[in-house]
Amino acid sequence: MQTNIPNPWGVAFDQWGQSFFLITSGTNMHWMLPVEVKARYGVSTRGTENLIQREHRVRPTAGLEFVSSRHFPDEAQVKAS
Repeated sequence: MQTNIPNPWGVAFDQWGQSFFLITSGTNMHWMLPVEVKARYGVSTRGTENLIQREHRVRPTAGLEFVSSRHFPDEAQVKAS
């Protein structure tokens, strides 16, 4: 994939194997497209919308990681659909 960012700071996979990446030390996290794209040099690949809600954005960041534990309250748990 070719994007307009110079360096993703974090790539992580959730429990279903979906991949996500965090943009350079900013506040944007995106879902990587689950398809193969023939990237053309000099042409950006259209990405997905930012997945972090405005009220939850922080910076600087040092990477991306999914943390899960039954020690978190029920409202913090990811629900499988």
